[in-house]
Amino acid sequence: MPKLNYMSIWEGVVQNQNKWVLFEHGTVVIFLPKEISPETDMRAEAIRRLKKLKILKVAVAELIGQGEGWIVNCGDDYILNYLPHGEYASRYDRIAAMIETQKQDQSELKTIHVQR
Repeated sequence: MPKLNYMSIWEGVVQNQNKWVLFEHGTVVIFLPKEISPETDMRAEAIRRLKKLKILKVAVAELIGQGEGWIVNCGDDYILNYLPHGEYASRYDRIAAMIETQKQDQSELKTIHVQR
C-alpha cells in the first residue's frame, strides 16, 4: 500500500483555526484555540494526552472526498485517527485495524508534524 499523505487529509478535516499534532501512523491530537498559548509545547502536550488515552469505545465516521477512508475516535473527541478504505474480511477486522493503528501511535509516540 502506498504511503498515505496524512498531512493533506488532516488539513482538509481540521477546521476553525484549531491547531494539531500529527503522529506517524495517522493519529492527530487537536487543540482548540483557547486551550493553548504561543508558549505551549504542543508536541509535548499531544504526547501527554495520547499517553493517558484509554481506548474505551470506538466511534467511526466515513470520510468522503478527503482520502476515502474513516475518521476514528477511540475515546477522546480531540484525538482522532484516519484509516484508509481497504480489504477487511469483516466489520470486526476493520474496527480492530482502527484500534491497532491508534495503539501504535500511542506506544511509539513519534510525532511528524505540528500545525500551529
